[in-house]
Amino acid sequence: MMFASRFESTIKAQFFGHTHFDEMELFYPQEDPYRASSVAYVGPSVTPYYDLNPGYRIYYIDGDYPTSTRTVVDHETWVTDLGEANRIRAPELKWYKLYSAKEAYGLKSLSPIDWDNLIMSMYKDWKLFNSYYRFYYKNSPVAPPCDEDCRTRILCDIRSGKSHAREELCRPRPTNFRPSRDTFEVQKPPSRLTSFWSTISTA
Repeated sequence: MMFASRFESTIKAQFFGHTHFDEMELFYPQEDPYRASSVAYVGPSVTPYYDLNPGYRIYYIDGDYPTSTRTVVDHETWVTDLGEANRIRAPELKWYKLYSAKEAYGLKSLSPIDWDNLIMSMYKDWKLFNSYYRFYYKNSPVAPPCDEDCRTRILCDIRSGKSHAREELCRPRPTNFRPSRDTFEVQKPPSRLTSFWSTISTA
């Protein structure tokens, strides 16, 4: 992952499969653990393993022109209702768009930092998280319920692109944490000298 962080201006995204779920992971530089630097998109599977609807994802990339950023500008997930198809013995599957990322989450962009802001919001917003969870299971009618422990685990999974750093990455952020212009930083308390001069100037 150090390679992806070092070349984050070149590596616009990472693309994976295998988990069968519709999900993603974020990566954070070791020297700046509160700033998301890379996104790994984990596309859904066409196979229904297990308790899932079949699905696939379409990515929209900034186009092929001289000043293109090559960034992912949006993605859509399409699914089919396998239970309904079996019930009516459908001769072919009917696919429908489950969601697009920008529309469903109200994202300005699909940058790592915008994704990170969204994920952090899910810790407090159950409605927002439930939307992610429904998409995660590809709108499966038999998705298991997700309680507080389940939510914590899934959000931790997203933030743990580096699995060996899971404990570190899933810790709560400092209460004085705030975003800066290009990155995230933790506000440092004023030094004693600064506090001393501040007291004199207001006296």
